[in-house]
Amino acid sequence: MAVWRQEPEVEPAAVGMDAAAIEALADRFSEATARGELYGGAQLAVYRGGRLVLDIGGGIARRR
Repeated sequence: MAVWRQEPEVEPAAVGMDAAAIEALADRFSEATARGELYGGAQLAVYRGGRLVLDIGGGIARRR
């Protein structure tokens, strides 16, 4: 399944988050999407202090 990822508003380190942990989360999301474990599709957004750190999604709109 296709996975897309938007550019973050801010880098994780700039808001006190571990960049490696955010990458690991994005990798796990991508792997689960590829295995079809997230229903037809899913989206994940992570914010810290009101600023977007991660925006990733994948899957299909309609599954038949």
